[in-house]
Amino acid sequence: MATINELKEIRGTIDDLVFYTLNGKQVVRKKSGFSTEAFANNPNYKKVKDNSTEFGHCSKASKMFRTAIAEYIQDCGDKLMYQKFTKVMTNIKNNDTQNEHGKRRIEIGLQYDKSLTILRKFQFGDLKNVEGIAHKEMGLFNESIIVQSTADEAIVLFLEPNFEDYTVHTKQEKHPLHNKKTEIELKDSAPLVFLALKKKGKITHIGFV
Repeated sequence: MATINELKEIRGTIDDLVFYTLNGKQVVRKKSGFSTEAFANNPNYKKVKDNSTEFGHCSKASKMFRTAIAEYIQDCGDKLMYQKFTKVMTNIKNNDTQNEHGKRRIEIGLQYDKSLTILRKFQFGDLKNVEGIAHKEMGLFNESIIVQSTADEAIVLFLEPNFEDYTVHTKQEKHPLHNKKTEIELKDSAPLVFLALKKKGKITHIGFV
């Protein structure tokens, strides 16, 4: 990059040179070889473009889920929640083996048990995970959550995500917990279930089950 002492009014481009002012001085530099057209059409940029597309998908999905459960994670004490949960979405997306790189989708990845395990193991900041004290069980005619905790209330949130417009339809159930081991018979169903446990009105554990 060069600076010009005498010419003060040149701004814009001449051939492959770009003129502009920086910190009160006239500056000239060569044009970058990168352009929007090249990014869109040059096969050398395909991998970058594919990565960008998938990252955008994961970022939007992360925000979608965090918005749906915002009431329960707002006091988790983790300023890096966005980055960490987006990484979870990325790992789940990577489990999509049906689509080629650049077109992999979280909803496909979620069809595999290993993706659900990733989701269930994620800890939201300082709040303890429900893993180990709560799990789902399938009966002959219904589905239940078994909770082993001294908490006095369980909030079950059913999540039906739409990955086309990145919205989540939610339904909520509240259940009192009277014993150290309680079976909660679920009255509804959804692809994903989020559980929050409270004791004396304060959240003690949260997580996907």
